[in-house]
Amino acid sequence: MELLNLASGGLIGLLGSLATNGLKLFKAHQEHKQHIEQMKLEAAITREEMKLEGQIRITQANLAAEQAALSGSYKEAATDMDTHGSRLLTFAEFSRRMTRPAITHELIILTGVVYWFGEPLSRQSIADGVVVAAGTAIGWWFGSREFNKSVK
Repeated sequence: MELLNLASGGLIGLLGSLATNGLKLFKAHQEHKQHIEQMKLEAAITREEMKLEGQIRITQANLAAEQAALSGSYKEAATDMDTHGSRLLTFAEFSRRMTRPAITHELIILTGVVYWFGEPLSRQSIADGVVVAAGTAIGWWFGSREFNKSVK
């Protein structure tokens, strides 16, 4: 009986060893299969990347050609602007810079006109509106200049 117990224990141990080794072999096979799939995916990704790199090179070449063409037309336009548009640009810049002070002075003058020559009934409401507009313009425009100076 002891011999039978010994034999059955050895057989169970042998079966356990076979099962463990079988599972290790199955696991190695699965890992190998997964590795092959991963390599296939990486190869597909590499092919796509190469294809995209080719398209990028073509797009970059086209862009460089378009930039060269635009650069020439830009230089022509800049030359035309320098020769023909400088007076107009000077006038436009002068007008832009004079708008804020002109509106401010007009509001200050309008405040004085309404205050001194307005009718008594409408004088107060018109004067209130003009004073608010003039105060807002002065505070906003000249205040923003000081703020811009302090930020720089």
